[in-house]
Amino acid sequence: TMALAQSILALAPLPAMGLLRRHFLFAFLSAALPLGAQQARITTTSEVRSAPSGTVVAELNAGSSWASGATRDGFTSVVIEAWVEASRFAGGRDSFPVTIGGGGNLRIREQPSLQGRILGSFRAGAGMRILERRDNWARVRREVWVPT
Repeated sequence: TMALAQSILALAPLPAMGLLRRHFLFAFLSAALPLGAQQARITTTSEVRSAPSGTVVAELNAGSSWASGATRDGFTSVVIEAWVEASRFAGGRDSFPVTIGGGGNLRIREQPSLQGRILGSFRAGAGMRILERRDNWARVRREVWVPT
């Protein structure tokens, strides 16, 4: 596709080439980029589920905002992408590489710090994917379903 863009641009007459290149490349790149995800703001502290009829895996605090997606059966899909203390990770389950071990909930934070704003908490046993590690912290991702 980029080769096609370069070959089309190479055929443009010399005086118009710069203008055509700018417009075509902008349109080409705009079409290639995904549309921005919608943001969902949690208005009341809510238990969130693994699926619309699934088990509760976390609780999200009122005032937190998350990328949102599909709506189904009175629920909206949101993606939790935030920081958790990595010392509580246990083995994987289902399609998730890690789960939350131990008996209590694990706080979800905006920054990798005990002073980071608390956005909610994962329940013990909740699965997730690790995106990044920083010292004793991990930035994780998990799709959940919020009642709407």
